[in-house]
Amino acid sequence: MPLSNYLPSSRLIQPGVCTSTTRPASPYEGQAIYETDTDKMYIWNGSAWRYLATPQTTEIGAYTDYASSVTFSGFTKGNATVVARYAIAGKMTHYWGYVILGSTSSVSGPLDVALPTTCKGGILTHNSACSFYNNATLFWGMVLNISTTSIRLVAMNASGTYTSNSDITSTIPFTWASGHYFFWNHTYETE
Repeated sequence: MPLSNYLPSSRLIQPGVCTSTTRPASPYEGQAIYETDTDKMYIWNGSAWRYLATPQTTEIGAYTDYASSVTFSGFTKGNATVVARYAIAGKMTHYWGYVILGSTSSVSGPLDVALPTTCKGGILTHNSACSFYNNATLFWGMVLNISTTSIRLVAMNASGTYTSNSDITSTIPFTWASGHYFFWNHTYETE
C-alpha cells in the first residue's frame, strides 16, 4: 500500500520538480528536488547535489578516491603504495586508507594524515582505529584528531598497568622497512 494511504498529503515529503538543466540556482541545505528528465531525486548537502540511488558514483555515501590528494607528516612517501577513500553521509565522513612502504619510503613520526573534509571542532571521533604490520605481527592503534584538518595514528602501548598511546617513530611500533604498512579507519563529524 502506498505511504499516502497512511499519511495525509501535507505530511509527505514533496520535492521540487525540475529538470537537470533547471535545478534551483540558490539551493538551501537539505532542499530536495526530483528531475523529470533523469528520474532521480537529489538532496543539496550545502555544497553539492547528491542523489539517492545505487550504484551511482555521486550518491550519498559513495566513496571518493583520495589517494592522490592525501598528505602526510612524519612520513616520506617515496615509492609507497597509497590507497585512500572517503564517503560523506549527512554530516559524517568515513575515511579509510592504507600505505605499503616502498624501498624509498620512510617513517620518522609522529604519523599525521590530512583529512579530506573539515572535522567539526577537531576532536569528535567515532569508530576510529589504525593498525601497523611488519609482515610478521599486527599492531593495533588509535586514530586521534589533532586539528580540524588532520589525524594522528598512534600505537597502543601495553607496557604499563593501563594501555596508553605512543607516537609512531622510525622504531615504534617496529623498525619500518619496505613492505611494511599502516592502515586507518576513521569516522568523524564534519562542519
